Amino acid sequence: MGSPVQDGRVEDFLNDKFQTLADLDTLDELLSSVQNQQSLLRSQACIVNPTKSRTPY
Repeated sequence: MGSPVQDGRVEDFLNDKFQTLADLDTLDELLSSVQNQQSLLRSQACIVNPTKSRTPY
C-alpha cells in the first residue's frame, strides 16, 4: 500500500474519473492509459539513471 498522500491522490483521481455508473464503461481505456503512462515514466527513469537496474541480480 502507498503512502497516505499517494493513496489520497489515487482516490481523488478515481473519484474524478468515475462520477456515474456509465463512467465504468471507460475503465478498460483508463487502465490502458495508466499502463502506458507508467511504461513511459519507467523508460524515462532508465534514460535519466541508466545505472540503476529495475531488477535485482
